[in-house]
Amino acid sequence: MQTEKIPDRQHGAAAFEVLAAIVVLVLIAGAGAYVVHRDHNSSKTTNLGTLSSDGQATAAKPGTTSYIDEVTQQAAATEQNTDNSYDSQYQQAATSANTAMSNLGGAYNESTL
Repeated sequence: MQTEKIPDRQHGAAAFEVLAAIVVLVLIAGAGAYVVHRDHNSSKTTNLGTLSSDGQATAAKPGTTSYIDEVTQQAAATEQNTDNSYDSQYQQAATSANTAMSNLGGAYNESTL
């Protein structure tokens, strides 16, 4: 009894693996180049300066401690202004005679209890 010889299909496998590895490396390098290019362009716009809450351009260089301090102060001022705006809107709604806030208390009239 003779066994049949199985054909060797591994002839081009090594070349295909090398080609696949090169394609993967090119894709990774392309993605890295894209990110570096994008970050480089965004740093150009950041270097033009930002405006503080009073409209003045900031003098600190991005990435420095003073720049981070300025941005933090600007964010805090913006948040405080937003909080004050919502607080005043809430107070106006609470004192207005025509809002749902004045009708709280359920489905019955509590004034007769």
